[in-house]
Amino acid sequence: MREKLRLRLSIIFPACSVLVALGYLQQLSELSGGGQSPRLGYFFLVAATAGAVAIAPLVPFVLATVFSCTALRLPRLLAVVLAIFVGLYGLILTMGGAIFAGGGATMVLLHGATLTLAVSASVLLIARHGPGTVFRRLSFTLFMIPTCAAMWSLATVPIAVWRSNSIALGEPMCVAEHHDGSYSPVSWSSQRAFSLYTTRTGYKNADAWYFHRILQVKRTSGFEVFNWSFATMNFEPIMAPERYLVKIVGVCVPRKDFWSSVAVL
Repeated sequence: MREKLRLRLSIIFPACSVLVALGYLQQLSELSGGGQSPRLGYFFLVAATAGAVAIAPLVPFVLATVFSCTALRLPRLLAVVLAIFVGLYGLILTMGGAIFAGGGATMVLLHGATLTLAVSASVLLIARHGPGTVFRRLSFTLFMIPTCAAMWSLATVPIAVWRSNSIALGEPMCVAEHHDGSYSPVSWSSQRAFSLYTTRTGYKNADAWYFHRILQVKRTSGFEVFNWSFATMNFEPIMAPERYLVKIVGVCVPRKDFWSSVAVL
């Protein structure tokens, strides 16, 4: 029974860790601010912390490779201590980021908590196990939570593309990423849920408004502008965009083949 479970984990654990890496991995500039609102708060402005968070999504893959390709296992007590340390460290950073997140605290908490759980659970999975399998099953169950979150993050990419195309109905359109006072082109990877959100959505600061993603559609009657909503997983219309102090209309160049022109990264 134990051997069968180990063989299953040697396949499932690496596969899930790849999903975690694809769903969570961020550019270091995004984590430390990079000209836009920080992903998980101002604590990541510290270089060492930003670096740790940047590589965190790769830790489960590294540990899964060790689990599958070697016989190396951590003593259970050491694994538990390390998992608790990682959990507390991640919790402190996540809570700190949420405090500075303005109106985007929910996504910060989800992002930080699930990423922390991914690293902690992967540490527990490479621990030595006794005659029973309860500890390993529990560790794997915990690891499946961030795996599901990573799958949701990846699924946001085709959903966002589908929603934007459905709204545009063949008309020229474009999607722009909102920075502090400016906009930049999006990429396919930036449409993942854990890359797409801004920590300041709905939060007015010094006459500035922040948005997840701006969708602009060029109709014969004029421009229509939308902002991404995680509540509905759709682009919701922005009424009277001309009334906003920050520029919304004309932030990108609409085109009918927009998504075919977007870079992967």
